[in-house]
Amino acid sequence: MGGLEWGGLLADHTLVPYAHAMLVPLPDGVDPLDVASYSDNVPDAWRCVGPPLVDEPGADVLVVAGDGGPNSIGLYAVGLAVGAGASRVVYLDRDPQRLAIAEVLGAEAVEGPLDRRVGKFAITVDASGDEVGLRNALNSTSPDGRCTSPSVYLSDPSVPMLQMYSRCCTLHTGRAHVRPAIPEILDLLDHGFDPAPVTSEVVAWSDAEAVLADPPMRLVLRRDDRWDTG
Repeated sequence: MGGLEWGGLLADHTLVPYAHAMLVPLPDGVDPLDVASYSDNVPDAWRCVGPPLVDEPGADVLVVAGDGGPNSIGLYAVGLAVGAGASRVVYLDRDPQRLAIAEVLGAEAVEGPLDRRVGKFAITVDASGDEVGLRNALNSTSPDGRCTSPSVYLSDPSVPMLQMYSRCCTLHTGRAHVRPAIPEILDLLDHGFDPAPVTSEVVAWSDAEAVLADPPMRLVLRRDDRWDTG
């Protein structure tokens, strides 16, 4: 219903509610294609690692990923954690392509099953979309640590409440508040964060229908024509 009123993914024009507050100008020299995910997935990843690293500068970070999770968010979290000064960033997954991207972004990539713990971390991220991955992230969270899950679970997963209680572990989930985070993550472009490795394919607008039938991990649609805004 909202799409009909405001315009959706492939609309020629869209309406932006409260545009004076919601739109953020790009800094000079920034290619819009490079920051195409800055209105959605990158801020979602930022809330997983950015505020916790402000509270605990230099903390170690673990990202647990899997085939059922928001894979681009997990990888963005890696790059953002590195750019925000995490002492160590570990990325656990079974997918060779994502593991290679995580290494490019500066993580210690660990290939293994989702239930394989790789240590204790003050900050953990469940980007697995899998109950086993969620439990691993929670059980890998150190005392007084924080785990954030940007994964969407359509059925309620089992959570190790007693272990979390004993370690004072905080689990945060829910929709991200995107707009307030955008200026902060734009600043990280000057501190080594490069979202480009996560973009798996850039496709012309005219080919959108065919590609969206089987979309890659992170798709960017490019439109080179110009529209009259008058």
